[in-house]
Amino acid sequence: MKTIRTLLWILFTILAAVIIVSFFLPPNVTISRSVVLNCTRARAFEHVNIITKWNHWSPWHYSDSSVRIQYFPITEGNNAGFRWYGLNNKTGSGEVVITNSFPYDSILLNIEFFKKGKMSGNFIFSDTLHKTLITWKMTANLGKNPLNRYLGLLTDKMAGTDLETGLLNMQYYFDSTPDTIQRPEIVEIDMPLRYVLLVRDTCMADNYNFKQRLLFTELFRMIRNQKLDLDGYPFTIFHSLTGNYIDIEVGIPVHNKFTELSQNSRGIIQQQPYHAVTVKYFGSYSGIAIAYKALEEYLMLKKLSVAGPVYEEYVTDPFSVPDTAHWQTNVCIPVR
Repeated sequence: MKTIRTLLWILFTILAAVIIVSFFLPPNVTISRSVVLNCTRARAFEHVNIITKWNHWSPWHYSDSSVRIQYFPITEGNNAGFRWYGLNNKTGSGEVVITNSFPYDSILLNIEFFKKGKMSGNFIFSDTLHKTLITWKMTANLGKNPLNRYLGLLTDKMAGTDLETGLLNMQYYFDSTPDTIQRPEIVEIDMPLRYVLLVRDTCMADNYNFKQRLLFTELFRMIRNQKLDLDGYPFTIFHSLTGNYIDIEVGIPVHNKFTELSQNSRGIIQQQPYHAVTVKYFGSYSGIAIAYKALEEYLMLKKLSVAGPVYEEYVTDPFSVPDTAHWQTNVCIPVR
């Protein structure tokens, strides 16, 4: 009987020690992996920010040929996501949701492994020797459960394999599909006198895409109602980009002569000739920052002064050209 009490006391002491030690273990665990990709930062960012492109590298797409993927209605940027359903215990099932997207710098996301817990994470992008260093970090809150905290000691080894697999898949993808996005082409042009139909409004930065679509819808409705003939590409003028506040104006050149316009032809102005610097950018809109950077460097090199607000001219209709590498957007700014 004494022996049994001694054994129980020893077991109790061990259990108590295990529980006490668990309180000194970290309540959160973070794992991190990095690789260098043979592509521009904008292209690397696009393959994470556009959730449908995860099929090129995601460890949960690749690990099981029978896995089923269900994409959210939003497939790019904030609130984009997908669910995967695996038929084996190794793949399991889960959900990925982008919570915050900061173009070309970082992407925050949540990953839930159904029946296994949740993790928050982020991708960080940086330039290195004409390539891109990408870092994928994941963090899990282990809570107060002693068992979870001990399992946290194994998280790096277990979950780190998924991060390594995903990044190596991405590295292989970019090595086998060289960067085909054309570098920005800069030209100086003299814009002639022309007549343009304009619609202007303001919005917050996080509502920009929605507001732009509404303005273009109104613009083309006015074109139909006034039976105007188009004479160029649609464009967006950025009058103000202060903080989270945006003042934009969408427009398109029209054929109609100014003197022939009736009072019902609201929104049409006579635009005087001006000299401008234009950056011809080819690629997804998510990577257009490289065009703005090229424009800024050119203005400094040539010592040109800005004479008006910057605007984007949309040469390619994205609905008729599915390959983003062939989308042309001209970023223009009047100069003197």
